[in-house]
Amino acid sequence: MCGLAGFYNPHKREIQFTEAEQKKLDHLLLHRGPDAGGIHLEPDNLLCFSHRRLSIVELTEAAAQPMWNEAKTSLIIYNGEIYNNRELQNDLKSEGVIFRSHSDTETLLYLIDRWGIEGLHRINGMFSFAFFDMVQQKLLLVRDRFGIKPLYFNYQNEIWSFASEIKAFHAFPWVSFDINPHAVDHYLTFMTTPSPLTLYKNTYKLPAGHLLEIDKSGTASVKEWYSPLRAASQYPSSLYTDEETCIETTRFLLKESIKEHMHSDLPVGAFLSGGLDSSLNVALMSEHSSKIKTFTVAMDNNDENELAWARKVADKFGTDHHEIIITDEEAANFYEKMIEQVDEPVADSVNIPFYFVAQKAKEAGISVAQVGEAADELFFGYPMYERYAKLLSFEKATKKIPQSLKEWGASLIQSAFPYHANYTELARSWAEDNPLFLSGAVSFHPLAKERFLPSYDLYYDDLLLSLFPQFPYTQSSSEITRYHLDRLHHAIPDADPTQIIMFLELSQRLPDLLLMRANKMSMLTSLEARVPFLDHRLVEYLFFMPERFKTNGYQRKYLLKKVAQGLIPDEIIHRKKVGFAAPVKTWMKQGSLFNASIDQMAHSRPSYYTRYASYKKLPMTVSPALQAVQDWTIQNLLTTLHKNQNGKIQK
Repeated sequence: MCGLAGFYNPHKREIQFTEAEQKKLDHLLLHRGPDAGGIHLEPDNLLCFSHRRLSIVELTEAAAQPMWNEAKTSLIIYNGEIYNNRELQNDLKSEGVIFRSHSDTETLLYLIDRWGIEGLHRINGMFSFAFFDMVQQKLLLVRDRFGIKPLYFNYQNEIWSFASEIKAFHAFPWVSFDINPHAVDHYLTFMTTPSPLTLYKNTYKLPAGHLLEIDKSGTASVKEWYSPLRAASQYPSSLYTDEETCIETTRFLLKESIKEHMHSDLPVGAFLSGGLDSSLNVALMSEHSSKIKTFTVAMDNNDENELAWARKVADKFGTDHHEIIITDEEAANFYEKMIEQVDEPVADSVNIPFYFVAQKAKEAGISVAQVGEAADELFFGYPMYERYAKLLSFEKATKKIPQSLKEWGASLIQSAFPYHANYTELARSWAEDNPLFLSGAVSFHPLAKERFLPSYDLYYDDLLLSLFPQFPYTQSSSEITRYHLDRLHHAIPDADPTQIIMFLELSQRLPDLLLMRANKMSMLTSLEARVPFLDHRLVEYLFFMPERFKTNGYQRKYLLKKVAQGLIPDEIIHRKKVGFAAPVKTWMKQGSLFNASIDQMAHSRPSYYTRYASYKKLPMTVSPALQAVQDWTIQNLLTTLHKNQNGKIQK
């Protein structure tokens, strides 16, 4: 795990990038790599590669970055881990490559040198990297299959800038930070900005499984180098013949992933909630290590914390267990730092406990920890999935109903429940053939936003129109979801509800919210978070599994519970799901430590705050939990905008 940043200036524009700015760039990413740093700057400011290193594998100077190939024709900076590094090195050695280290950076460098972008498919790991071909004067930016590692790029003044975190762009004088109104709109729905957008004009997230190539003329092109949709032929029907085969194959793939994710020259720990996912992870890790360090976090005002369950699992597998209980005051004191670290609002309140448990792990001498992200999304783990799967089945069954009848039916529902926001929104979406399931994390439904969001002129981004011509440039967040659904249905016209939900989560919520949260909060403590549930072989196998074996009638985590039998105690497998959460309802109460400052920030963007305050007074019913999430979403936006007075970030 590391931090990278740099720029490519193919037209050799005269720019200011002094020694002071180089030091600033290094400092802005120091938390991502406190062990070492390096920078390469070409004459005439043609190219800059800057790197901060968190040493995990090959701890010597032989793994320093930026790294050149032997002929000095290729240069790389890289953030990630390649779990099949040894096998890849052996393959490259058989082709005559001589290695100076055991570093996976060197492996990646020669892999691209020898096999080009097709070599990416040989990698089992997580990564984002920048690779420069000195001969062809070509820059390559690549993000891993599922977006575990972030990678941003910016295009201004005909200069291509890139970094692991947006904050690194503050070291580049040519980069400005004007707000993108489309991004604000979609953030309010998805609680994050959907790739390739960010909150800022001219700054973008490279989507998961994509690469960006820039040639010597400065011309750029984007390619989706990976999609699970193209993996169907890799899994023969014999692996899906019956439930027992599916259970055994899933168990094998999960065991292999967890074993490979433990590859490190330093001890590997685990976050442990005491739930099914994290307990199974610890059980399988304990097959390869006798003394794992485990870490649990709880809020002091949360009666449903899982400390006791985590202790049971820790005792069962003999881990070196650590707990941290955080107060509302500690959480509130960290809030401003959290806003700074995520760069743009990521309105998941779990940011806060995630940071504190990562900090606890780092203090205990751990630099690598396995986390349970994606288990719920892959194994149908949330109650909402069950509800939406049934709705999607209903939607499919009613496709042939005339539009006029659907509109009449929707009007009846709206008349019967005039103040029930969820019923009204779902009925209208059904009648208008809009997606019913938008994401596993939705704050404001598109219909709700119509009641308070300020109007604005459509903003057209010529660069994104050229790089992502199919991406919808609209105020409707439903069109973002439809964009991904079109990709799914083009490949699998008869996709079942579990595939629809899983693909949308893999495309939106996981890379842009959950994985971003895990990466940003762990790296603030200089800790690498690994995600064994996102091994691509496991994801692909589950994606094409018949839903009767995966959920057996839309039962939550049906398959994973079967996989876990005999590996962890039954009381852990079948206990009530609590979830890794934060007490956002308490935090958002009027006069709380978090909510107290929202009025003071309102003047920076009154168009959002005052209209939202009016929206809250409308006679529409939402659950207290959703109300708190909406308050949190608005507060995160206002806090970010408050630091961005007049559309410019205060550097």
